Amino acid sequence: MADALFEALFTEELFLIKPGVIVVIAPSWADLTREEKLKLSEILKAVKLTLEGVQIIEQPELDLAGFGTKPDRVIYFGPQVAGLVKYELIQANGTSLVLSDPLRDLLKDDTLRKKLWGSLRQLFNL
Repeated sequence: MADALFEALFTEELFLIKPGVIVVIAPSWADLTREEKLKLSEILKAVKLTLEGVQIIEQPELDLAGFGTKPDRVIYFGPQVAGLVKYELIQANGTSLVLSDPLRDLLKDDTLRKKLWGSLRQLFNL
């Protein structure tokens, strides 16, 4: 009886940690300026996250299939993705997604930052 209970409590599924939030950036992390990294940190702080609390993936074009595991939420900073609208909450196979302009564009455009904030409020139910 004790062996059956032990087997039920300690299964391999305990070690399958699903990523909560993935941030996709189009240029590599090394190519981001200090200001862009600070802006990303500020954006994440606004939704009660940190750079350390998310998984950051570099992709020249958004590819949800390339993640390995399916995240709950994705924030994409990069070029336009054909067929998808930026700054709208998108549901795709159990993943909630928001597409944004690249971080360098957000640095200089207050209108884009406001659009992003509106969509992030929906993504994180704020």
